[in-house]
Amino acid sequence: MGLKQKTSEIIRQFIESDEQVIILPFDGLHQDVSHHWHEFLGDSRWNLIKKGVVLAVTRNLSSGRLKNFLLRSIGVRIGNRVFIASTVALDLQFPELITIEDGAILGMGSHIATHEVTHTHIRLGKVRIGKNSLIGGQATVRSGVTIGENAVVALRAFVTESVPDNTLVTGVPDRKVVVLDKPV
Repeated sequence: MGLKQKTSEIIRQFIESDEQVIILPFDGLHQDVSHHWHEFLGDSRWNLIKKGVVLAVTRNLSSGRLKNFLLRSIGVRIGNRVFIASTVALDLQFPELITIEDGAILGMGSHIATHEVTHTHIRLGKVRIGKNSLIGGQATVRSGVTIGENAVVALRAFVTESVPDNTLVTGVPDRKVVVLDKPV
């Protein structure tokens, strides 16, 4: 079995599992990081091009049915009445690890990451944006994070840990500010 077949099998199993994060270590020299990353990617060139084109086009579209339809075509799971503003950046490599539930709002310039590459490992993480939650403009959600229902991530926050339901977080890194007693 070739490396690309192994990679696609690892990713498929991870997607189907209940695990939130998977860390895949690699050994080698620091200058080999790019080599390890490109060997790891399991997508065909065509699939990577398709993801890139869809994400480039949808990045500049206003929110609506067409945008959500196109994002679903590359594996993003999107509920009903989801608002994804223009300039939202969804992870190019693994958008299929993103779930955005009913009524969620992603503000302009927010970023949802599903992978991280370091000198020693690759981290893949599922991201779930809960029902009726709000990701503020220019906020970043790290791989492996769940944003709870009715939660609010403030403008420019960097979310490194899961956010409970009905909670407002702000800051870099994020910090819990207040438990919300009603939806915002």
